[in-house]
Amino acid sequence: MLDALDITHPRENKVLEDSILRNGGLMLSEQPIGVKANPSRLVARNRLQAALSEAVILAQCPAQSGSLHTMRFARKYGRESLAATFRQRTEANSGNYDLIEQNLAKPI
Repeated sequence: MLDALDITHPRENKVLEDSILRNGGLMLSEQPIGVKANPSRLVARNRLQAALSEAVILAQCPAQSGSLHTMRFARKYGRESLAATFRQRTEANSGNYDLIEQNLAKPI
């Protein structure tokens, strides 16, 4: 959710961030204050998300998506990898089905 602790990315998650902090949650970043998002920083963020999770659930992603980095890290760290299924396969959810078909995620 964060890049640096003072920058919420994406911005529309600011309300969620505030709620997490109000309820005793934690914001964690490896980035110094003021550092903005770029692709490599987002991959690092995904690594932390997977490392701190018991399981990672892929809601929906196309065949090329940053979410697939999170799923790769989840497997690397021995976390359960789950992917949502849909009534039909589309371009928007093809990443889910690719992982399921390759036995890299369990369908839910």
